[in-house]
Amino acid sequence: MIVRQRRHRAQQLLAQASQALTEAVSLCLQHQLPPHILAEASLNMLECHGQSDPAEAGQYLALFQSCCTAATVAELLSRACSGSGVSQLSALLNLHRKLLLSQEERPSSRLKGVQDSLNSLSKAFSHLTVLPGHLQILAELPPNLRILLLQHSEDGSELFGAFYEMNRAPHQKGKTTQGTGSLTCSKVAKVSVCPRALLALREQTRAFCQETRHALLRHAAEGRTQPSEEPCVFPRKTAAEETFGPHFREIVANMEDYLNPLLTQFDFSCLRLQTAAPPVPEMTKARDKEEKVSSESGEYVVLLADRKLLELPLEALSVLQEECLDSVSRDFSLQLLHSRLIRAEPDKVESDNKKETKGGKGTKGKADQSQAIKVIPVNRVLPPNTFPVDMRHLKYIVDHHNEGTFEGTSLSRGMKEILETHSQHCTHLWEGFMGSTGTPSLSEVEQLLCGCSAFIYLGMERFLANIPPGKLTALNLCECRMALLFDLVQNNASVLRQSSLDMHKSARQLDLEKPLQTALLLSVGGVGSIVLNQWHSSLQQNTHNLADVLENLLRVRQTSGQSIQALRRGERSETAQHKVTGSFDPALLADSKEEDDVHQQLTLTPSAFNCILYGLPNLIVS
Repeated sequence: MIVRQRRHRAQQLLAQASQALTEAVSLCLQHQLPPHILAEASLNMLECHGQSDPAEAGQYLALFQSCCTAATVAELLSRACSGSGVSQLSALLNLHRKLLLSQEERPSSRLKGVQDSLNSLSKAFSHLTVLPGHLQILAELPPNLRILLLQHSEDGSELFGAFYEMNRAPHQKGKTTQGTGSLTCSKVAKVSVCPRALLALREQTRAFCQETRHALLRHAAEGRTQPSEEPCVFPRKTAAEETFGPHFREIVANMEDYLNPLLTQFDFSCLRLQTAAPPVPEMTKARDKEEKVSSESGEYVVLLADRKLLELPLEALSVLQEECLDSVSRDFSLQLLHSRLIRAEPDKVESDNKKETKGGKGTKGKADQSQAIKVIPVNRVLPPNTFPVDMRHLKYIVDHHNEGTFEGTSLSRGMKEILETHSQHCTHLWEGFMGSTGTPSLSEVEQLLCGCSAFIYLGMERFLANIPPGKLTALNLCECRMALLFDLVQNNASVLRQSSLDMHKSARQLDLEKPLQTALLLSVGGVGSIVLNQWHSSLQQNTHNLADVLENLLRVRQTSGQSIQALRRGERSETAQHKVTGSFDPALLADSKEEDDVHQQLTLTPSAFNCILYGLPNLIVS
């Protein structure tokens, strides 16, 4: 009797705490209070629901991560816009920061005015707060996504995880439950972790990146490539990349050890290839082939991870090597992923960008006239759960310092071959700067980014060395649905040029030009999908990767996520498919699967996982 009374009392207290926290969360969202208040309330709600209601707990874990990301964005913008003279946005952000520090409790009318100005001026500023409709985001995402969320607690002592998949059950508990066919959280888990272990793993990854950079630079200076079995103008792998394969696999093994206590608590059966069905008659296959290609798709996995975990090669996790996965992409939070689906009105975007690029000379060729080009509708039926990209308004910057020459080839030559190969896909409408045609000014780079539907950078060194981060944050890039950045290539000429520029930058400024920070800056600016390298690459590898990605996007008509996944797998996917479909014995299939797992772990290469995708994996060329 006493035990029953205590249990009843505990349940009453839990219900009261949950009600109070629900009201706190609602007030924070409604009035857009500082993210740290909402983060604490969300984490307490997560602890209240725990394992009893995964759908509800998953909502608050995603909310907690969005709060953490908002704080990260605030820190990033503060560093990028530290000087008031960089742009109007920088001046307003500095004023906003001072007003926040000077006020005590209630927001002043002056602060409200500054916030209104920032909201009208900058897309990035909207990411400093969590939107009131955050708890409805899951219902608005494409149902073919599978989301794996990984988030550390603020002190790094705990690691939370959640898995979101399509809700097929007719009834679920919880106030925030979505209807049948929408995404819902099926499992939430938590483990204690050692912050020092994560720090060691991050340092190991950074050391690998530095070693790869130095080895590739030495290799470029020597001016010779690793012999390739297949004749190819741009070989995929160099001796330097092969040398660090064991180091990369050691990082992946340590990453698995760190994450496995959490990941083993989840059921990822929906990500595995199911037992093959009996053979279908040829006539039936021929009749259904076109329909299946256009309508059926595999699983799209999106990794939502915190900033520290995003420094790691998460795509190399063994659970993500299943053959049925069409795409493995990453993002910073549920709110940021959802924001990529929302595009500003074209008139407003053009007006906002003119404020920041006023006085520019315009770009070469037809770029000055790009605003007047009318989009002609293309009568193509899009596959379900995809979003179109009009590649006719693509802009590019290719080796604008004319330094990318190696072994008789060059980045400009590779780009020209790509343009010729895909001439039937309106590549003659693409505009930009290439090789010796001239180095674009800062205003011309801004106009390229603001006036494009997609953007390609194929060049030496770092992309953000060409445009100050403070300038980039002031641009509204919602019309740019896809950015393909193939940078982080070096040779002696580029190192000499860039080092003379970097000596005038602080360590904090240089940190803003790293891949993770580059992806976040472009994301808060409104870019829908961002492809970039995690570490340094070679001239040949970058050109080959760009050619493959454009082949998959333009000719094969794969989605953005499928294109990067195909690049990652190379020939392995087709071989594995033939192996699975050749037998229908479950025992043989299980043995084959075990052999494949061992083989994959032994053959993981850095070049296969260097190129990654942030943002929407389901963009497709219209």
